[in-house]
Amino acid sequence: MNLDEFHNIIGKTIMHCQIIEHDIKRIYASMLKGDYYDNLIKVEKWSLGQTIKKLKELDFSDKKPYLSASDYNFLMQMTEKRNHWCHEAYQNFIYNKEFLNSKEYLDECY
Repeated sequence: MNLDEFHNIIGKTIMHCQIIEHDIKRIYASMLKGDYYDNLIKVEKWSLGQTIKKLKELDFSDKKPYLSASDYNFLMQMTEKRNHWCHEAYQNFIYNKEFLNSKEYLDECY
């Protein structure tokens, strides 16, 4: 995979993760007691992982969750992958002079 294709795939992946993060925060703010907009301001700076944990606690608090435990497991796995792509992927290969031919680059591509 060439670098432009890599950038394109990573960019689209991060975009979709940000959309999910945005929606998770709005779902939490909607479910939480109190004013939606005040709740939203409270959660805007939270990490995705923190928001998912809080949403799960709230969702399961009445013993009738809207999302399943496997849904939350998926969201946490997505968070870990998103964190990798945002914070680690490029660092794993970019400082190698011949990174396009490196094992580290190939590992990130696949």
